[in-house]
Amino acid sequence: MEWYEQPYFHHRDWILSHLEEFQLSEKEILLILVLDFFNEHSQLISLSQLSQKLGESESEVEKQLSSLLEKGYLEIRSSKTGPVFDLKGLFLHDRQEVEIKSDLFSIFDQNFNRPLSSTELQKLSDWQKKYDVKVILWALREALINEKVSFPYIETCILSAYADSVKLKEILEDQR
Repeated sequence: MEWYEQPYFHHRDWILSHLEEFQLSEKEILLILVLDFFNEHSQLISLSQLSQKLGESESEVEKQLSSLLEKGYLEIRSSKTGPVFDLKGLFLHDRQEVEIKSDLFSIFDQNFNRPLSSTELQKLSDWQKKYDVKVILWALREALINEKVSFPYIETCILSAYADSVKLKEILEDQR
């Protein structure tokens, strides 16, 4: 699974925080955000639907889609249920594949919606030395799901995972 396909990864937050890296018009940005919203909610996407949502003519939406295709940010494939609008080119644009471990600090920054304090950075660094990254990310996901995003809660989740060998094995095997 790619780094941008992880369940804790928020596409629109990432897109908005990296806008300056892309050569996009305001209309293209809005189109990308609408496409990502439809994809996240598994909604079928049609040209007329996009036209209606964006308040643009279908020909204008087609121009924007063509531009995104040319720039490599968008790929359109057909499936049994209809067209699939894949934005993975946006996440891979001029970027090397990111290892989860090296990106752990950014993942926490993003999910806390603020830069981490020096104490939090130290705590996260300590966790990396003591615990498997999959367990740390699982604990972060648990905190997000339970709307208790704090380092003490995440640490409690990590410790509970290591206390339960069945749960730990499940997390490490990525069965969850």
